[in-house]
Amino acid sequence: PNSKVGHDYERLKSQCMRAMADLQSLQNQHTKTLKRCEEAVKEADFYHMLHSRVLGEQTQLKEEMEEQRRENGQLVREHNHLQQSCDELRRLRADDQKEAADLRLQQQQVMRERGSSEVLNQLYDAALDKLEAVKKEYDALSKRYGDKVATHNTDLGRLEQAEDENRRLLKQRDAAMQYQQQYSTSMRR
Repeated sequence: PNSKVGHDYERLKSQCMRAMADLQSLQNQHTKTLKRCEEAVKEADFYHMLHSRVLGEQTQLKEEMEEQRRENGQLVREHNHLQQSCDELRRLRADDQKEAADLRLQQQQVMRERGSSEVLNQLYDAALDKLEAVKKEYDALSKRYGDKVATHNTDLGRLEQAEDENRRLLKQRDAAMQYQQQYSTSMRR
């Protein structure tokens, strides 16, 4: 019997030792798992912070990009306006150069003919024709202006008459309303 007890004791002791070894192994695994979990949490926090910072930078970049687009649009509009102004100035310069060339040709023609009265008369007649055309245009504009002023004055007169009539009618309405109130008051009594 003693050997049986000794044998059971050895078996139980062996099982206890294995259980203690397994428990130690599980504790080691648990410690390692906790460390890995803590590292994963730290890493997740780091990436979360990094993600937040990147989102902030992305928002800022979007705002800056929108501002750049607005500025670019404004610059394009200014460029187009300046381009139109340049084109207009080029056209005016070309017109002025043509007129200057025409005047030089006329001057050269006068000089060649040594002040020929015929050439001078032609130039004088051309200047008179231009003057007459400008005078006619001025007279037409002056007449249109006079007509507009006359029409305006007539319209002002009619407006004043309408305002006078309106005031007269308002007085009549007020008097009629006063009579109506008096009549209603007397009828209630």
